[in-house]
Amino acid sequence: MIRICFASTLLFLAACAAPTPHFDLQDSPETYQEPAGLRGGLDVQVYPVGYIAGAVVMKDIGESDVLTFRVAQNETDRDGNGQQDDEKGGGPGVGIGVRRYDTRARTGWMKGMRLDIWDLDIDWISRPGTPMELRGKSDVLVLQPTIEYGYAAQLGDAWRLETYAALGAEINIDTKGRDVGEGAILLLGFSLTLGF
Repeated sequence: MIRICFASTLLFLAACAAPTPHFDLQDSPETYQEPAGLRGGLDVQVYPVGYIAGAVVMKDIGESDVLTFRVAQNETDRDGNGQQDDEKGGGPGVGIGVRRYDTRARTGWMKGMRLDIWDLDIDWISRPGTPMELRGKSDVLVLQPTIEYGYAAQLGDAWRLETYAALGAEINIDTKGRDVGEGAILLLGFSLTLGF
């Protein structure tokens, strides 16, 4: 557990220090438009043993930063990739994060970090198909810090599409029932938002 927390801290420090790829995407007076101060829409992520889908709200802060707030559902089917032989389940969660963009219009390359907390109900099976088969359910509170790198593109006047990869950890901070899987996580995702 201490190693996972230490690794998560290192990931966040690396995100803060790492330069964003820059391809001279400076705003010119002809192309710059003042971005909408508030955006809302859909945020979806997939990872090797599950997916996350929910609603996201983004609020402009500073010159090229955005504060994000997400409410979502996390569904997982870990099969043999957890502490038990078979783990399936899911639950709701909330997250807050920040993203920094290459331009004042909040398009181009971006990097960010997010902290989610999930309330997962995991059904598990241990030693399936044997006389010692056990079945049960664990209620798990999961902390999920991630760093994000991606690209944002404006779609017309109001819509914006952001595609990104995220790297982080799932840390079980409270478990009622048997221990279930946790550890490093890699996600691919997109945010599709509309300006207000």
